[in-house]
Amino acid sequence: MKEIWTPKKRLSSLPNFPRSSFIQDAEILYEDLLNNPLKVVLIPAPIKKHQNHMIRFVESHNPYWYPEIYYSHNRGKRKLFEKSLWRIVNLSDEDFNQKNNMYNYDTSFRGIIYSRLVEGYIDSGGFKDIS
Repeated sequence: MKEIWTPKKRLSSLPNFPRSSFIQDAEILYEDLLNNPLKVVLIPAPIKKHQNHMIRFVESHNPYWYPEIYYSHNRGKRKLFEKSLWRIVNLSDEDFNQKNNMYNYDTSFRGIIYSRLVEGYIDSGGFKDIS
């Protein structure tokens, strides 16, 4: 009987072909996360209500896929997301351990990557990629 792979299992348990696709997509997500931090700055208000009136302005946005993972982990930590993607890229991810909830982020990212590979995804330019 063949064992069925799920996102709760490490990538090393997959054959080489799908594993390499997972790693490629994880590299894309990892670079996207590193290169696109949310940056909010203060700028002078267009309509001043007082002399030093400033407003917040979003100078750069998180990756378009970021809110999905952020809110699915009750406002998860960005550094932990980075570590998880790094583990996937370097094939050092681990099976999900339900007893102490370890590698929960790895499982979530493997699930997101699985969905992207199977269903395709809309990139930041609004184009659907089904490669």
